[in-house]
Amino acid sequence: MAAVKPVAVKSVTQAGFTLIELIVVIVILGILAAFALPRFVNLQSDARASVAEQLYGSIQSADSLVYGKALVTGVAGAPTASVPIGQGITVDTIYGYPNASSNGIGQTLQDTGGLLTLYALAPGGTATFQVNGATKAATCQVTYTPPGSANAAPVVSEATSGC
Repeated sequence: MAAVKPVAVKSVTQAGFTLIELIVVIVILGILAAFALPRFVNLQSDARASVAEQLYGSIQSADSLVYGKALVTGVAGAPTASVPIGQGITVDTIYGYPNASSNGIGQTLQDTGGLLTLYALAPGGTATFQVNGATKAATCQVTYTPPGSANAAPVVSEATSGC
C-alpha cells in the first residue's frame, strides 16, 4: 500500500471589512455631517449679505455717474432736474444726485433679477432696498438718502446682520 502524504492546509485569510468596522465608519461620517451641515446652511445668509454689499457699491457708483452727467449738463446745483444717462433713460435728480424714487435711484440700477425689493418714499425721502429671502428684512437692506442741500452728498448705508 502506498503511503498517503498529508496534504498541506493553506490558511485562508479574508479580505474586507468587518461589520463593526463599517458601523464605526458610518458613525464617524454621521458625526462629521452633523457639524458640517450648519456651515453649509449658513451659505445662503452669506450670499444675501453679499448681494447687499454689492448693491451698496452699485449705488455709490451710480451716484457718481449721475452726478457727473448732471455736471456736464449744468443741472448739478438744481433742487430738482432730470438727467439723461443714455439709451433713452432719464433719471430724476436732487442737486445732481438721483432722488429716492423708482425714477431716480431705481432707474440707475439694472434688472435686479428678483433679488431686491425697492421701498421708496417721496422723491425727497429715503429709498430702501431689502434683500428678498432675508431672515430679518429690516436688517438686510441698503438705504439711500439723497442730499438735502446743494453742497451735500447722498448717504448710502447697509445693514447685513439679519441676512
